[in-house]
Amino acid sequence: MPQPKFQLYKHIKIRGKWRYSRAAIYSNGKVKLHVVVVCGQEEKHEEGSYCIRHKKSWIEVGTDPLEAQRMRSKLVDQTEYTVVQPAAMTNTSLAQASEKYFTNLEARGLDAKSIRAYRTLFPNRKGKSNQHLLQVLQRLAKKNGCGIPHGTTQTAHD
Repeated sequence: MPQPKFQLYKHIKIRGKWRYSRAAIYSNGKVKLHVVVVCGQEEKHEEGSYCIRHKKSWIEVGTDPLEAQRMRSKLVDQTEYTVVQPAAMTNTSLAQASEKYFTNLEARGLDAKSIRAYRTLFPNRKGKSNQHLLQVLQRLAKKNGCGIPHGTTQTAHD
């Protein structure tokens, strides 16, 4: 999933018209106080207010640049937190998860030789812990764009 974008802008008056210009940022990610980028050049503008642009909408955050940066960081953190949260445990066995993965690969049209090679990684090991195999399956699923349930258990028995 792509990172959410929260761009910091300042609503300023340029040549008599109100415009949104990107806030200038230091290389360490901190906002430069009351400095914006206009036509590729940095200019200082004390007037105006800061806004955050996200998904084609504007979020007003006030005139204080440090408060605007804090609000942007807070929004990024909240979005990352909701993206990272795993789904509830589903008690899906490794065998079920691997079968779902291979079915997804077949549906996507991956060649049979590759699928057979992947299947050899998952022998029938009843009652034994398969934590390593589960991790391999999750990495393969991520690499190939085929999802498996988040709550997959670590054993192969059903």
